[in-house]
Amino acid sequence: MKKIILALIALTLILSLAACGGSKIKDDVAVSALAEKVGEKVSNLPNMMAAEDNYLQNLMLLEAGVSAEHVVMVNTAGKIAAEFGIFKGSDKANTEKIAKEVENYLARLDSEMAAMYIPEELPKLRGAEVKIVGNYVIYAVLDEAEKAEVFKVFEAELGA
Repeated sequence: MKKIILALIALTLILSLAACGGSKIKDDVAVSALAEKVGEKVSNLPNMMAAEDNYLQNLMLLEAGVSAEHVVMVNTAGKIAAEFGIFKGSDKANTEKIAKEVENYLARLDSEMAAMYIPEELPKLRGAEVKIVGNYVIYAVLDEAEKAEVFKVFEAELGA
């Protein structure tokens, strides 16, 4: 009898721990709010501006309307590599499509537009990253420390 009770207690504990273990990714966070929080970690933010849709279509080669919401912040001062973007996809397939198109843009940025930047900025281009959390995509062309902070804030705001 004791063994049965102990087994039931152990099973209850295991099930309760399993129920608490999963975290739910938020899907209702406005991209503009995420960009504001992320931007607090970007030292070059005063020299950045939000890119217009023609930037996304002509330079990033993203289809019009590919994301439900987006904010792309680009550097406007000199030959400094500093930009980040946040997109919200409509579903998993759309989110993966956005991420792939952003990865293609970053590859083109490095291979075709690297000459626009001063040599000290090239590690930022080569180290640019794309991350997906839920239906959100973020990319960052920043130094390693800022990029890590940006991704940390992004993930925390989405409950990852």
